[in-house]
Amino acid sequence: TLFGVPHKQKKLYQRKIGYAPQEIALYPMMSGYENAVFFARLAAIKNVKQKVEETLRFVDLWDVFL
Repeated sequence: TLFGVPHKQKKLYQRKIGYAPQEIALYPMMSGYENAVFFARLAAIKNVKQKVEETLRFVDLWDVFL
């Protein structure tokens, strides 16, 4: 169990787990977009590719990240 929740119900506790790297955590072999998708998946975000694109367009970085 984790946070008192059985492992089979992991969706209930996934959002309580964070990731805080000690150094810059970008993978140089991946594009900026691929890095954003990777870390969004770690955060269990639904519709990852759509959300990443929407966010990058919102902050006017879509063309930069490709």
